[in-house]
Amino acid sequence: MAAILRKAAHLRQSRALIFFIATFWLAAWMTAQAQDPAGAQFEWRFSLRQNRIVSSSITTENVCHARHRFQVDSNNLPSFMRLLDNSSFYVNSQSKHILAVEFNSSGLKVGQYESLVSIRCLTCKHERGCSLDRQLLHLYMTVEAETNTANITHAEPGPSPAGPSLPYPTPVPDQNFVRDRILVVIPFDSAEGVRTTAKRLATAHDLAVVEIYRLKSLDAALIVYALRDGTDALAKAEELRPVSPVLIAQPDYLYHTSDHIAQETDAYSQLQYGPRLIRADRVRKLVSGRGVKVAVIDTGVDSGHPALKGKIAEQADMTGRGFTPDIHGTLLAGIIVSEPKNGVGISGIAPQSDLLAVKACQPQTPQAIQAQCWSLTLARGLDLALQKKVQVINLSLGGPREKLVTRLIDEGAGRGIVVVAAAGNNGPQGQPDFPAALPNVVSVTAVDAKEQLYAYATQGEFIDLAAPGVEIVSTSPGGKLLVSSGTSLASAFVTGVVSLVLQQDSRLSPQSLQTLLERTAKDLGPTGKDPQFGSGLVDACKAVTQLKGDKNLCR
Repeated sequence: MAAILRKAAHLRQSRALIFFIATFWLAAWMTAQAQDPAGAQFEWRFSLRQNRIVSSSITTENVCHARHRFQVDSNNLPSFMRLLDNSSFYVNSQSKHILAVEFNSSGLKVGQYESLVSIRCLTCKHERGCSLDRQLLHLYMTVEAETNTANITHAEPGPSPAGPSLPYPTPVPDQNFVRDRILVVIPFDSAEGVRTTAKRLATAHDLAVVEIYRLKSLDAALIVYALRDGTDALAKAEELRPVSPVLIAQPDYLYHTSDHIAQETDAYSQLQYGPRLIRADRVRKLVSGRGVKVAVIDTGVDSGHPALKGKIAEQADMTGRGFTPDIHGTLLAGIIVSEPKNGVGISGIAPQSDLLAVKACQPQTPQAIQAQCWSLTLARGLDLALQKKVQVINLSLGGPREKLVTRLIDEGAGRGIVVVAAAGNNGPQGQPDFPAALPNVVSVTAVDAKEQLYAYATQGEFIDLAAPGVEIVSTSPGGKLLVSSGTSLASAFVTGVVSLVLQQDSRLSPQSLQTLLERTAKDLGPTGKDPQFGSGLVDACKAVTQLKGDKNLCR
């Protein structure tokens, strides 16, 4: 048996029972190394500025052959650390359990703080060969002096700014926002003026400035504030809304990608029914999306995949965790721009599109298709897409309705950008996801190869179009292909069709383009637009040829 303590790029191995995987994103430096392998002790060093509250997680893995009960020694946790989950829990065999924790440097003096955290397996001793039942994490937290001003960061790709990187914590159950921070938008006059205003608001409303970003597309500044322990994020945002010069004040809401489980496959084009179903295969010799700029704001993308090499025109990370080759974003990129190599692989809908891949979502684990996004990262990603003058934005994700993301989408629509979003996988009785339910967004649901509605698709009057989204074959990190289902994938098909249409006529407004796609769609379900299929199955051939005036091609 083995356990690994991993932090950032540092990796050391020791014999043990439990995995400690720290997902802690702080300023300066930190190290993780095994100490005394026989005793299963680990050392974790990190630094934190004064008066900061950051969230993290410890992942415990049961590497034994039976289900076991684990216990955190919560009575002896250091005063600067708080466990946000139950201290006692069961972990299935060969499975992991994530524990949310919080570190708080409020009121602490500059210096180093040391403590031990113990996790014990209460039942491991009853399983043969699973005798090591305790692991110690030796914490060394260095508290650094708080700076007087925050950095103003432009929402553009490049090195992370100096100062604290923003933590993206494990969500607290029954909350759809990060509980310990709020986002405030104010007009941008000058860097110094924004810093002064940010500090004044912080002093007046008992807040701590974490970071400031410039949103060039709105000519505004986005201030990230940390809340004092126990402060209600919703109440604090409400308190700030009427204050001058605040334009928007809200929590940092949580979003999720709109896909379910993916499975690896060795099957290739014979399973790729999507392009044929929407008749995109019939117009491949006419249009390919050439010259059309498409932004996929999602997880990271594997730009080294053979079918995606040279297809990613630009990439950027908004999470602070680096641009990584993730499953969800790679699936979407494959649907839009992939090309088979040597006759092997899949064909994207618009393979000559110029793809801007923006990582604004973090997978739950490196191998997971499901991912979490935040208002903050999505806002920065949207702002970048607007700056880059993309023509289409794909948002295969959903969350609550909120002002910041809505404001940026409205700005994009005003600039002639088509925004396509996944309708959501909340089921027939589920609540609508945003941004799909916004009026100036093309909302896409999913159907299977027989044009039957995806069982988990969200339904409602906001649905505009349907596209393939059940058992879809697409690219996956490591040169692989995966089969997956969800409205996320359907959204990518429509994004590809939009690119094809814009190659034909780049002057089309978002509303005119949506009207064209709905008018040329194949009606499914009840006659006319309905809450299940919208206006019907998108038809790439009919939409493209209607612009060309050649009706014979699609007969």
